[in-house]
Amino acid sequence: MPPIGRRLLPALTLLACAVLPATPSVAQSAPRDSTSALGDIPARPAGAPAKTWERALVRALRPTPAGVHWQLNVSESVVEAVDLRDVSVKLAEGAQAMMAVRSARAPGSSSWSLSTPWEMETHLSRCQFKDIEVRLGYDLDVVMLGGPVAQDPAAVAAWERRLDQTWEGTVRRLRVMREDAKGLFRDLRLLSNQNCGELAQIASNRAREVRFLMNDHIAALGARTTPMADRIP
Repeated sequence: MPPIGRRLLPALTLLACAVLPATPSVAQSAPRDSTSALGDIPARPAGAPAKTWERALVRALRPTPAGVHWQLNVSESVVEAVDLRDVSVKLAEGAQAMMAVRSARAPGSSSWSLSTPWEMETHLSRCQFKDIEVRLGYDLDVVMLGGPVAQDPAAVAAWERRLDQTWEGTVRRLRVMREDAKGLFRDLRLLSNQNCGELAQIASNRAREVRFLMNDHIAALGARTTPMADRIP
């Protein structure tokens, strides 16, 4: 009996909880040994983040595992403030507003997504994946100083250090996500079942659990993440 192809829409498009912006008073680098096995962190690229970070992040994430695909987006928000304390207050207000309306974006925040589009086929009475991939999305907003604080050399120098921390933390998070996605792809591509519906449910449950795992790993690196529900027991 020849294989019968069966096209399915993406199994899950899992928008994870947003990563909240850290205020200048609490922002800090993740422990350097937390992801040491994933390689050294390259220097932050010079220039405007929205123009330089995406390409540099792609390079920092190489090699890309088989079956894993990235969609990275970096934007900028200018925060007009009198001093860094004022910046801290405005970032906190933005985070609270984001939580109140469950929006995935605020100045200095980021969000990520996980999806697993696939095609199935039935061969020798068993349903299996003909084609499957893991897609990771990451949207990052970088805060830039505006107003009187941008004219203060000490504040600008402190903010440059903050940008170094933001860059380093982002690379670490993405590399951890990459490793989790690598494991998910390895697990999913080996699955098969007599029933395509059951196979889809098994794969969806596995992808959902990896979503929570990623969120735990991101939080472990020092990020403030929003709560997640519906975890599989």
